[in-house]
Amino acid sequence: MNDENARLAAEIAALPAWVKGIQGLDIDSGIEHCETAEDYLDALAVFAASISKKSGEISEFLETANWQMYTLRVHSLKSTARLIGATELSELAAELEAAGKDGDTETIRTKTPTLLRDYEAFLPILEYEPSTDTKAAETVAQPDISDATLADAYAAIEDFISCYDMESIQMVLDSLSEYKLSPADQEKAAAIQKSLNASDWENLRGIML
Repeated sequence: MNDENARLAAEIAALPAWVKGIQGLDIDSGIEHCETAEDYLDALAVFAASISKKSGEISEFLETANWQMYTLRVHSLKSTARLIGATELSELAAELEAAGKDGDTETIRTKTPTLLRDYEAFLPILEYEPSTDTKAAETVAQPDISDATLADAYAAIEDFISCYDMESIQMVLDSLSEYKLSPADQEKAAAIQKSLNASDWENLRGIML
């Protein structure tokens, strides 16, 4: 076993038993993405805290046939589920994201109930509190954002600017606020928000260049 594998194994061993008992989590994958047991526990807390709100939004966008917002929300779920090692949930969200982009409403209507059921099955995470003998943080920290997720978010904002879609840009910004951004990206997100609030489309386009 090399040094990195040994480190990851030690981080996994440091996780409390209640985490290891959660169905649908690939702990190894989650630790690989988050790197430490402490950061993984933080990511789980952030993920669980948003389930009720985000599942409700997905249901609403399905019922109102708002496919643009539906696609954006399942894209966000795909990324956050992958971060914690909820691999099957992430893969289903990815399938539904692709269906949204392709206009495949039959697949969306057929498989979204399964997505919501599997997503909401993680709600019991909220019932647990880390033991004092773990490395869990006392406060919930925002997880780091991956380069791919950040690039996808910026690409989505560019697309929405081209069609003057203020609501969708705001949704992307709200999604970004769930992550820990670099100082430069924090500044960029703040500039986007300021220009969006002022409906300054010319400045928005300039920011994204």
